[in-house]
Amino acid sequence: MRLGRMRMKTQPVLPALDPSPEQLNRARIAELQTRDRLLTEEMIRLEKSQVGPSDQSREIDARARSLISGQPAEVLPTHDLGTVRLERETVRRAIKLLSDEIAAVVAEQQRQAVAERMDEWRGLIRKSVLAVVELQRLNRAREKFKKELGGMPSLPCNMAANLLLGTGEIVGDAAYRFVQDVIRAGIVTKSEVRLDD
Repeated sequence: MRLGRMRMKTQPVLPALDPSPEQLNRARIAELQTRDRLLTEEMIRLEKSQVGPSDQSREIDARARSLISGQPAEVLPTHDLGTVRLERETVRRAIKLLSDEIAAVVAEQQRQAVAERMDEWRGLIRKSVLAVVELQRLNRAREKFKKELGGMPSLPCNMAANLLLGTGEIVGDAAYRFVQDVIRAGIVTKSEVRLDD
C-alpha cells in the first residue's frame, strides 16, 4: 500500500454507550498503532527504492498533540523517506503521550481507591498480625508440651513449628519482619504482640 498517493483522514474509533476517556484513548492508540504499521511498511518500501532524505522539518510534539485530540489528521504525500520517518515518529510520540495519560489516570484511580479503603486494609493487617502472633504462641505451647513428654513422642498432626510460622523467637524471618513492619506502621503496639505467654 502506498501512502504517498493517499490522503487519509482519521476518525476516532468510539466504543458504544458513552465511553470513558480511558476507553477513548485506548481506541485512539489502537488506531495510531495501525497507522504506525502502515508508515513502517511505507518506510521499508522507500528504503528499498533508495529515495533520498527530506529537507522538511516539523514539530513532532505539536503534530502528536493534534493526533491525540482526535482532530482529523491528514497524511502528507510521501515523497521521500524523511517525510514518512517524521510522520511515523509523530504517530509514535502520540501513542506514548496517550499511554502516559492513561497510566496517570489509572494510577490516580488506584491511589483514590487505596485512600478510600485504607481503614479496611489496616483492619485486615491487624487481624493477620494477631493471627500470626497467636499461631506462634500456640507453636511455642506445642513445643513445650513435646519437651515435657521427652524423647520423640508419636503425636498426631505433629507438624514442626518452623513450618507453621515458627515460634516467634527467630529474629529476621518473614513472620518477624511482618510483625515489626506492622508495629512500625502503628497498626498494633508492641504490647499487643509480645512473645511472653
